[in-house]
Amino acid sequence: MIARRYENDGEPSIRLDARQKQSIAAFKSKRISWRRRSCVICEGVDFEVLSGKNRYGLEYYTGLCLCCGNIQQYKYYDQETLCQFYADDYRKIYGAGGPEALFEQLRNQKGPAILAFCSNDLMPHSKVLEIGCGSGGTLFHFAKHGFDVTGIDLDRQYLEFGVSRGPRLQEASIENFTSACRYDPVILSHVLEHLTDPGFVLAKIKSLLVEDGFLYIEVPSIHSVRTSYEWNFLEYFQNAHFLHFTRETLGQLMRRNGYVAIRQNDFIQSLWAPTSADEKIDEIENFYESTVSEINDIEKTYRSRIRYLNFAKRVLRTVLSKTGLLAAVRRIKRRLIMPR
Repeated sequence: MIARRYENDGEPSIRLDARQKQSIAAFKSKRISWRRRSCVICEGVDFEVLSGKNRYGLEYYTGLCLCCGNIQQYKYYDQETLCQFYADDYRKIYGAGGPEALFEQLRNQKGPAILAFCSNDLMPHSKVLEIGCGSGGTLFHFAKHGFDVTGIDLDRQYLEFGVSRGPRLQEASIENFTSACRYDPVILSHVLEHLTDPGFVLAKIKSLLVEDGFLYIEVPSIHSVRTSYEWNFLEYFQNAHFLHFTRETLGQLMRRNGYVAIRQNDFIQSLWAPTSADEKIDEIENFYESTVSEINDIEKTYRSRIRYLNFAKRVLRTVLSKTGLLAAVRRIKRRLIMPR
């Protein structure tokens, strides 16, 4: 385990509101079934345990594959529990806003970022498919720039809102989605990390791409723990995520499923082109050592930051106490956090 604080003590590592606490308690009270999982890259079954809980204080069995360096859940919900989780608990536990809030965030932030990353490889007015489109804000931005857009998702409430704003959206999973059209690009933004069988989805996407088309993938990465999660893996680990990528492990997953990188960054935004069947790479490269090195570097920095923060708090408390302001600050703090 990375450190003792990653043991499953049931304690959250982020601030939760009352609704989230109630939703977590409701989820814990349900029948939750687990399955042992093999590595989705190399099919190995030997994992080094990294963590036993996630940021919400829920059981969460994260492991590092000893054969290839992939980080994933070595024990995870079975299909029935997953379906229940996404239908009833996911958005409540995550404190997600409603369909309109998501639409605006996607339209104003995510859509422009994805379009900018893909712009040099896009043909004008091409057909764009987004898998897991939510309320369709990303596609709204693409449509505004002349693209013919289609989106699929499973959340009817979010889809209905999106349709009211214009994009062509439909309730479907990638497993049952059929289309006479072919697309360029297909967008998979913050979806791949949720998948317990990414190989199936990547194969299905190949059949939906035009010749010379490409796939846009965006996933959280352990590289982003430095910037987006305050160097704290316990803020990064979240139970909707089955996979935890590095640039190297994402690249290996994609190569083994018949894709070649066009470009990618550490965040991870990436473009991938399908290769022919005879170019599919079966050999396994082990990134265990580089992944461990990065994990240790992040954890070491986090501990240093905590030590400095605790030292600063002690100094501030001493100054406030000597100046007679400590009691006043505590009264103000109590008023700020008091429920209204």
